[in-house]
Amino acid sequence: MIGENPQPPGDAENPEEASASEGRARPGNGEGGFVPPSQRDWVHPSEFLAISKTLESSSKPSHRHRRRTAIVSIAATVVLVGGILVLAHPTSNSTTTTSVLPAQQISSAPQPIQSSAPSLVAVNVSSNGSSTTTCGVVLDASHVATTAGIPMSRSVQVMTSSGQQEDARVTQVDETAGVTVLTVVSPLTASSPPTISTAPAGTMTAVKMASSSGSSNVAWSSAHLETPSAAATHHNLVFDTMRVSNSFSSVPGSVVINKFGEVVGIAAPQIGSHVYLPLAFVMSVATRLMTTTAPHHGWLKITGTDSPRGSGATVTHVNSDSPAKGLVLEGDTITSVNSKHVATMAALVDDLYTMDVGESAKLTVLHQGSSRVVAVSLSDAP
Repeated sequence: MIGENPQPPGDAENPEEASASEGRARPGNGEGGFVPPSQRDWVHPSEFLAISKTLESSSKPSHRHRRRTAIVSIAATVVLVGGILVLAHPTSNSTTTTSVLPAQQISSAPQPIQSSAPSLVAVNVSSNGSSTTTCGVVLDASHVATTAGIPMSRSVQVMTSSGQQEDARVTQVDETAGVTVLTVVSPLTASSPPTISTAPAGTMTAVKMASSSGSSNVAWSSAHLETPSAAATHHNLVFDTMRVSNSFSSVPGSVVINKFGEVVGIAAPQIGSHVYLPLAFVMSVATRLMTTTAPHHGWLKITGTDSPRGSGATVTHVNSDSPAKGLVLEGDTITSVNSKHVATMAALVDDLYTMDVGESAKLTVLHQGSSRVVAVSLSDAP
C-alpha cells in the first residue's frame, strides 16, 4: 500500500512476538545457536540438575539480607507485644473506661448491667425549647425516683432501657434530702424496682441511662470507691454518703452497681462532687413521699460524733427540748435503731430521717460499758 513500509516476508507483525520467536529453539531448522533452557519450550534431562542448583542459589538470601530481615521481624514483634501491653495495662492517667451500648443491643452488655438496666430510666426535662437529660430509678410501674432537682412546672418524659417512652410529672420533692418523685402517666410495662445492696465494696460500675433521637441507650464506666461512708451536710442535716470516682458522678440519678448488678448508690451532685446517696435511703425517702403530701422527718435533737471503728454514734450534746432527754446522756453511744446497726452519726440521721414525727424509735444505747434499749418518740427534723 502506498505510504507503508514493506514488511519482510516471514516476520511477525508484533515486534515482541518476533523477538520471542527468535529466541526459541526451532526444531528441525538448526538456526539460532545455543538458547538457554529458561527461554525454550523444552528441557533436556541432563539440564534438570543444573537448573535446580541455580534456583536454589538464587532463592537463598545473603547473610546481610537475612540479618536485616531478622532485625525487621524482631522490631515488628516488639511493636506488636508493646501494643498488646498498652491495651492490657492502660496508663496511670486513665482511671476510668467508658462504653456506650444502644438499647437494642443491651444483651451484649456485661451481665451486671443487663441485670440493673430494667430498673433505670432516662429523664428528659424540657423548658422553653431546650431540654436536659438526667436519670432515675424505678420505684414501681407508675413512679420514678431521681436526685435531679426538677421544678413542678417542667415537662418531663421518661424512657426505659426497653425504649418505652412516657410522659411524667413531678409529684413530690424533698429538698433537704434532694430526692424527687415522678409519677408516670402510663405504666412502665418492662421495668421493675432495683435490687438494693447496702454493702459498697469490691468491683463497682457506674451506669446511666440516656436517650437520643427517640431511642434509649445505656452507658457504663468503671468506678472507684473512695469512701464507703462519708458524712455530707445538706440543708443543715448531715447525711451518710459514699464517694465514688467515675465518669458519670455529675449526672443526677445515675447509679453505681456491684458485680451482681445490685444498685448500691445514686449520684447526688447537688450535695457534693462524686457523692452518692445509698439507694436504700433514697428509696425509703421516695416511698414516704409517695404516701404523704407533706412528709415530716424524725429526729432526736442531739449532736454527736462517729465512734471508733464504725461502732456507733457517740452523743456529745442533748438539747433541752430533745425527746431523748433523760434517756440518752452525753457520752452514750447509740449502736442501733429498731435493731438495725448504726455505724456513724450520719447513718443515725439517715435512719431517723425516714421515720415520721411522733413515731417510736427503739434505740440500743451503750452507757458506761452496759447496753440497754430505750424507746423515744421522735421530734421533727430541722
